[in-house]
Amino acid sequence: MKGFVVIWCSVFLGSTLLAQENLVADDSLLHYQSHAVPIYDKVYLKRYNIIKRRVLKVYPYALYAADVLDKINNNTESIEKRRKLNKMYKEAYKDLKEDFKYVILDMYTSEGQMLVKLVYRETGMTVFEIAEKYR
Repeated sequence: MKGFVVIWCSVFLGSTLLAQENLVADDSLLHYQSHAVPIYDKVYLKRYNIIKRRVLKVYPYALYAADVLDKINNNTESIEKRRKLNKMYKEAYKDLKEDFKYVILDMYTSEGQMLVKLVYRETGMTVFEIAEKYR
């Protein structure tokens, strides 16, 4: 019985494989050549460059914020008492406030919004959640 199945499969598959060689090379779709079409218009490129400039300005601060949150989380794992945690959070808050006081005051509103978005992207927590957890 196995021999019959093997012979039948080889004959059936062999005939279908030979049938594939006789395909017609002509394609039913027509090919057209045209000039290059611009994908981006001037308005899009202008907005893109503005956003790119903002991101390049505030992205290092978002990375720094993510590093500081990682350090705080690593340091708080070993502390068990709530009083010491609050003291450490308060010191970290004062240090961050001193570091970023003038930087944030010099930012435009749109740059601050971009910073908030990038901090969320880097940390996985919104700025409100960060302030609520560590304040």
